[in-house]
Amino acid sequence: MKKEKINILAVDDDKEFLTLLHDVLKDEGYEISVAESMPDAIKKVKDILFDLIITDKNMPEPKGADLINEIKSISPASKIIVLTGFGDVESYLELMNLGIYDYLNKPVKMSELKITIRRALNLQNAA
Repeated sequence: MKKEKINILAVDDDKEFLTLLHDVLKDEGYEISVAESMPDAIKKVKDILFDLIITDKNMPEPKGADLINEIKSISPASKIIVLTGFGDVESYLELMNLGIYDYLNKPVKMSELKITIRRALNLQNAA
């Protein structure tokens, strides 16, 4: 049985990218919220149960790993996809050990992100 609304939070300090992400995910039928800062993201995670959180790794304080830990402590069931323009094996392993679902390099292809989102939400067989 398919869930009525899937809540996704997108976190990025790049307003243009955040707007693009919002529009693409809204067109896919997701319920999308956005946050331009870590404190805003944490507040939203405390207020809403998100199925999925997509966050930029390299944001102003706190850093990506701190945000992941905070999100996991508030909402352990939320899947997390991390986007970064500065990917390396060490940070990939660190974030995977924190329990993220996936890690994608920027510039991210929206088609790749959509597939990753469907996999994370177990929607590959959804119509």
